[in-house]
Amino acid sequence: MIFWIWVSFAIFVIAFLAFYFSFTRIWSRAASVTQKAVAFIPKVSILIAAFNEANVIQQKIQNLEELHYPKGLLEVFVIDGASTDRTSEFAGNMQAQITYKLTVIKESIRDGKVCSLNRALPLCSGEIVVVTDADTILEREALSNLISNFGDPSIGAVAGCIYPYGSEAKQEEKVYREITNSFRVAESKFYSTFIFGGELYAARRSLIDEFDLLYDDSGTALKILAKGYRTVEDEKVKVFERLPGSQKKLFKIRSRRALYVIGVCFRSLKLIRKANSRTRLIIVLNLLMHVIVPVCSLVVLILLPSVFIQYPLTLLVLILLAALILVPPLRRMASAMYSFLLSQLELLNGLVLYLRRQDITRWDPSRDD
Repeated sequence: MIFWIWVSFAIFVIAFLAFYFSFTRIWSRAASVTQKAVAFIPKVSILIAAFNEANVIQQKIQNLEELHYPKGLLEVFVIDGASTDRTSEFAGNMQAQITYKLTVIKESIRDGKVCSLNRALPLCSGEIVVVTDADTILEREALSNLISNFGDPSIGAVAGCIYPYGSEAKQEEKVYREITNSFRVAESKFYSTFIFGGELYAARRSLIDEFDLLYDDSGTALKILAKGYRTVEDEKVKVFERLPGSQKKLFKIRSRRALYVIGVCFRSLKLIRKANSRTRLIIVLNLLMHVIVPVCSLVVLILLPSVFIQYPLTLLVLILLAALILVPPLRRMASAMYSFLLSQLELLNGLVLYLRRQDITRWDPSRDD
């Protein structure tokens, strides 16, 4: 009985992953349906919510200066959420070194990134509002590529593809990012994706009265999707994220992200009745990928020892498969499998945090200085 339960769950996981990866492979290679307009160059407001970012804020401000976008059409707001270091001072010291308008807001209370963003939102006069993290680096063409999507009137929000910053990034993290980026790009070309990263995303100012209080990036994208606009991730928009040096800190960060993703997946179910058929499929795929598959994978792992005891041959088959993926041409597959297993643990941890109603309004940066 245990064996057949294990087989059933294992077949479900494998079948779903095969379908999703096939879906991703087909649609990520498809031509984009977004009608980009290179000549569309509106005024842009950039929001950076910062807490204790003194060691990176000046590099971030300089990075924005180096972007290929008219500086006269840029206004940047650094919102210092009651940092205990010199974040706002260091940011203000950059005024003489840049050619765009920079406003530094020093807040006396710390109540989270989203509250800081919402207090600064009324100050934004740009047609497009961009949110980016202080500890990320944008490729020089990232902003112009991001904004060109809004030349298509059907586009309401756009996210960038996130990559690990620096040559010291582990292979597993690079593979993880490549896979997740390909998922979002494929969903975008199919119709829309509502899983956004806070590292870099943009939205039409007219569509946001406030950022979503719980899930500022993905939650805001979901609200815009509900208004009938497409929300996409552009493969040509690249943003690089600094990562902590320890696997423990990285696991903590990614578990926190998993909590956000799971929360917005459950919220997306409210949209499923009035959504079009393509949006419904994306909602179901994300719910299965981020909630159901991790739980089924856990069942498979828990029952695995019993299966080995009952059918010792399965252990031999598993060992042979493990040995096969260590062959040099297949090592990338080994990295992908390791990344998948680690992501399942992070999603399960995120699900536990979600069920425990973990507070997500405030978050301390967790990286090495």
